[in-house]
Amino acid sequence: QGVLFIELIRTGALNCQAFKPPYSNPSDNVVTITLMTDPNVLLISRVLSIVPMNLKSEDWGSNIVVRDLCAFHVLFKSLYKTLRNLCEIIMMIMFMDNRVKATSINMDSATLFTELANRLPFNDNINTAMGIVVYYLLLRQHNAQGNTPQERWQTLQMEKIFPCCKDIRGDL
Repeated sequence: QGVLFIELIRTGALNCQAFKPPYSNPSDNVVTITLMTDPNVLLISRVLSIVPMNLKSEDWGSNIVVRDLCAFHVLFKSLYKTLRNLCEIIMMIMFMDNRVKATSINMDSATLFTELANRLPFNDNINTAMGIVVYYLLLRQHNAQGNTPQERWQTLQMEKIFPCCKDIRGDL
């Protein structure tokens, strides 16, 4: 995750500015609603969207969609796949130059290549769920009522709003 974080900063993708559409067509009869979001909330939610969240194997199930985080996720996923491809290319070059040897005599080349490919970094299934949950939490925290953190958490009804998350409190 550290390499991804550094590359996102280096390329300027990890910042606190909201994404804007690259063009505007005044003839469209589409109403665009722009949320006025605190830049700090955007930055925090983008940083935390890099952190994977444990999800159930079902649909998202929430009507909460943050367009800015969706746009950021496209950039993040593109960089993630690019770094994965770079690792695979380097491994293939080393494999073709016979710089990689099997540890077992019975292992054929195809098995060795597959085993090595599965061990390369950037092989996880990435999602931006953590960023969306944190975004929602930061924007709704003033609505939380109660005297204790437990009571305030229950008024937010996070488990009901994000049913696909296995353990929101544990992941946070």
